[in-house]
Amino acid sequence: MTSRTEPVVRIQLFGGARIHSEDVERHLSPFQTALLAIVFYERSVSRARLAKLLWGREIDSELRHRIRQLIHTIRRRARCDPFTTSRDHVHARPTIWSDIAALREHLDAGDLLDGARIAARGLLGPEEIRIGDAFEDWRQQVEIRTREALLQRAEAAWGPRSVARDWIAARDAAEASYVLDPGDPHVTARVIEVRTRVGRLQSAEVAYAEHLRLRGRRGPHPDVEESIDRARKAKSDRGIPEEPATAPFVGRREILRELDTVVREIRAGEVRFALVVGEAGIGKTRLLQEVSRSASLDGVRALEARPVELERRISLNPLLDALTGVDLETHLARLGEPWRTVIGATLPPGSLIDPVSDPPPIEDRSLPRRLMDAFALLLEAVAREKPTVLLIDDLHWADATTISTLHFFRRRWTRVPFGVIATVRPEAVGERDPLHVWVENESSYPLHRIRLEELEGSESRELLSHIAHGSLTPDAESKLLALAGDHPLYLTELTRDYLAGRLELPRSEAEAFTIPISLRQILSSRWSQCSTRATRVAQLLAVASRRMRVGVLSNILGLPVDGVIDAVEELRSRGLCASDRDRVWIAHDLFKTAIYNDLDEVRSALLHLQVAQELARTGGIEAAGELALHYDRAGERKLAASSGWKAGERAMMQGAVAESAHFFELVARNEDTGPVKARATASYATAFHLGRDMKRANPALELASTRLRAAGLAGDARRTDIRRVEGLGEAGSTPVDELIARLSDIKSEARSAEDWEAVALALDCELRF
Repeated sequence: MTSRTEPVVRIQLFGGARIHSEDVERHLSPFQTALLAIVFYERSVSRARLAKLLWGREIDSELRHRIRQLIHTIRRRARCDPFTTSRDHVHARPTIWSDIAALREHLDAGDLLDGARIAARGLLGPEEIRIGDAFEDWRQQVEIRTREALLQRAEAAWGPRSVARDWIAARDAAEASYVLDPGDPHVTARVIEVRTRVGRLQSAEVAYAEHLRLRGRRGPHPDVEESIDRARKAKSDRGIPEEPATAPFVGRREILRELDTVVREIRAGEVRFALVVGEAGIGKTRLLQEVSRSASLDGVRALEARPVELERRISLNPLLDALTGVDLETHLARLGEPWRTVIGATLPPGSLIDPVSDPPPIEDRSLPRRLMDAFALLLEAVAREKPTVLLIDDLHWADATTISTLHFFRRRWTRVPFGVIATVRPEAVGERDPLHVWVENESSYPLHRIRLEELEGSESRELLSHIAHGSLTPDAESKLLALAGDHPLYLTELTRDYLAGRLELPRSEAEAFTIPISLRQILSSRWSQCSTRATRVAQLLAVASRRMRVGVLSNILGLPVDGVIDAVEELRSRGLCASDRDRVWIAHDLFKTAIYNDLDEVRSALLHLQVAQELARTGGIEAAGELALHYDRAGERKLAASSGWKAGERAMMQGAVAESAHFFELVARNEDTGPVKARATASYATAFHLGRDMKRANPALELASTRLRAAGLAGDARRTDIRRVEGLGEAGSTPVDELIARLSDIKSEARSAEDWEAVALALDCELRF
């Protein structure tokens, strides 16, 4: 016996009556439509009630017969049976899909917006079903009840969701109210606020424009005007254009609430530091974007910085980037000297209207403290003007002086409306890194530490649904989830590759990829299809490790501007780069690292040299550090040493001793000339000494003394020996008697050479024991 398959049936009653079976739309008469609507809305209805609603009178044998005829005709036309009957009742068949049932499911699940979108179409839509007043009254009552139920639920949901700062869920409630009542100014004000909080500033402007259209000559309502003003101010305060999110923000609601609490405590006048720890691609950057948006809307200034690996030796870059949108001229004028000069010396030329002179002389050992004092006072002044949170993405790439300055600020101030929320990859932080105490939670002051893990299963499915707009089959969804292993970056990029036709999912387990799939597999599917021109642009961006202007890319690569733009568009289409106006960069740090590591040695050196040559042509003294790094990686030893010396001296003058040490080490590594190599060694050893890093300073000072004497620089060697004695004393690993004896030898040598300054320095050191 052959089994018969029941046809797939869909009944739509909101927005117009439609019944679909066997993929064909079946048309019904007004009375058939009305009966179908009543039965499916009420789920079960007596024949007596049907007679009353359809014909406006009590049931009799004639009306019973007409009801039977209607049911029979609907079954015949629909080629299915949407009803069951029992005694005197007609029931909606529960296995048949209807938008009325879908509306109830949305309400039960709390999906208010989806429910509102169905209800807003109106029961039976604009169609006029002219069968009598009784039915029309029933239909209007249904619409009113449905609308009021949704509005009440939306209002009830908005309160706790907004108080909990769960803006994704709060938006669902606000948008539901807006769909049902776009003319209510309070609803419009609310939807403008929540759209802004989730990063849809343009959508907020659309709601405002629609409000103006509806209001006409009355002009905007004060609540709506205030809401759009806050949204625009938040966008202006952040100082960056709205950019579409790389992926929708899903999950992490508890973590967002934790960080929102941190921001509220900052606004209340407390100093707060929070660290978000997680592997690359786990969602740290997106999380920080949400925090920034929320903070700005809550009246807290959000300063943002994102250091990159190549610039981690450039002192104070993250702080200077973050302060770009602050009126430094006014703040520095109020701080006065020497602070204006100390901070001004770290800024790029032209940052201040009146140029600054060199900072006043100070004892070498006080240089780092003066620099940290200056920035601590500046940050305090900025925060007292307006509560401020500093958001640093990829803090592990920040320079040591920036980390030390933040340490210093946290120790010094406790009642200032200022805080830091930063992200970090723990695998990028070594034991000797100044950030290590934060990552391992060993700091002496309170630090809010949050670990970001992979998404939960339901969150992964939600992310897939957003990216694919619900177009994935259950089988494809399951395979993508298995391949990505709930990792948000992999899940996002794999789904986009699948939708773009770049990824073929395994048809069986035997054909499956390694699970979870690797970044190299994702990159390979895109990279292999790139044109030569797009490949060259991506490689240059990876080497430069920064945002680059299209014109600069054109100059370096020798390509016409239109050619570079075409290459950028190609890379964008493959998800490999992002852009803002004429600035371009690799879309994700993981992609950048993979592209860079895939370069052969010759190609890498050539690109580093080309970047350096462009910097040398367009940059000033402030570019010396970056120049030194590129020349070093290009193998241009003389040029690396020359730029490194300038960068080391500039960093030392500023008080950024850790960065100064790095650049003088670079000089010593690239310099062959004996006296220059010896002085560079002494300089980085001295920098370690000034930074109180005695484990590195003492052996470096010993090496420097040896090299200085070999180069015929005995006077410099004596001063280096005095610093080493001081360092050994501070380390506590050498008996005092032995240190005094060493100083005595140095004094004897200095007297013989009539080096009286060295004698005085040795005596001063001796007094400290």
